[in-house]
Amino acid sequence: MGLINSRPYHPQTNGKLERFHRSLEDEIWYYLSLDDYIEYYNTARLHFSLDIDNYETPLMAFHKKKATVETRSQNPTWMEDDIHD
Repeated sequence: MGLINSRPYHPQTNGKLERFHRSLEDEIWYYLSLDDYIEYYNTARLHFSLDIDNYETPLMAFHKKKATVETRSQNPTWMEDDIHD
């Protein structure tokens, strides 16, 4: 495995990272620390590419995948209860 450099500011080459950097630059001013921003990015900010029918945060996607079908059918609001606790 080796290091491969991509051209700077070339989203076609490194789209996800470029998009993250753009989001970081656009929104970082609202937060005092990088840790606060990362928490917001992963728990509160909707990510439109995760579930196009139901926009969700990475935390929501993680909890949804973590629960079994049986858990979700027995308690359909389990994720909302867990997030708001």
